[in-house]
Amino acid sequence: MAWLGRYDQAIAAYDLALRIDARNGAVWRKKALALKNLNHLADALSAYDRALEIDSNDSQALVGKGDVLSLEKKYSEAFAFYQRAEKAPESSFQASDWVIRGNNLQDSGKPAEAILYYDRAIALDPNYSWAWIGKGLSPPISEQT
Repeated sequence: MAWLGRYDQAIAAYDLALRIDARNGAVWRKKALALKNLNHLADALSAYDRALEIDSNDSQALVGKGDVLSLEKKYSEAFAFYQRAEKAPESSFQASDWVIRGNNLQDSGKPAEAILYYDRAIALDPNYSWAWIGKGLSPPISEQT
């Protein structure tokens, strides 16, 4: 249902799944993402917290929580979760995650740092266009000082 944009229906299905197995971190993550897509950010954070109670090294839950915190403009808290995700065993950190971090740094007025994250995304996937776009939209270093 979530793939179809039917987030309310997806959440209802996730709730049923959680009645069967409340310790399923993947379901908590998916519920959190659906809640985030409905802009229910406090509920999304709670769902990510539940996923992280089950597995504190769940890199997808760490990134997801960071994304919600960045939507709330809590950049320093978001960065802490991104850093934890990056260091998590079997991390699934992707180029898109680096771009999100770069975008958050841009939004928080730190374009020089943002470029470093775009470069990390490009190193991971040189064909990821959003990394190049983010880097291209960053002001030159000489204009940042």
